[in-house]
Amino acid sequence: LFQHSNSETRRHISHHEQQEHPPTLLAKMFAQTFGRRAFSSSSKSAGAKFRELMLEAHKTKKPLQIVGATSAYAGRMAQNIGFKSIYVSGGGVALSNLGVPDLGVTGLDDVLVDVRRLTRVTNVPALVDIDTGFGASIFNTE
Repeated sequence: LFQHSNSETRRHISHHEQQEHPPTLLAKMFAQTFGRRAFSSSSKSAGAKFRELMLEAHKTKKPLQIVGATSAYAGRMAQNIGFKSIYVSGGGVALSNLGVPDLGVTGLDDVLVDVRRLTRVTNVPALVDIDTGFGASIFNTE
């Protein structure tokens, strides 16, 4: 049987819902925690949404403001205050989330972990700069 791990979550689930099949209950708990992103039925890809935003910016002659966000929390904050897109930098991930300088120490997987976390909880497209993204180079190896 499904065990509740959080007393606060337990308060938000009715007795009837507790009798439901565990996957359904998990889905409801997930939706309460992370919003509707995981269950979005939008047929547009993030790329298509981003192209639309760029075309709109071009037509209106107003720049598309894209704020940097290197964590799921920062992405949610950016979306909640109205940014239509977010930017994730490999250097930002290295500095903010791993505590290492942006010298090619991090790899593609390091950035993708944070991008997956961020895109699970936001509905806005993310522009991701992984630059080298392939780990050590001749400049930082002995």
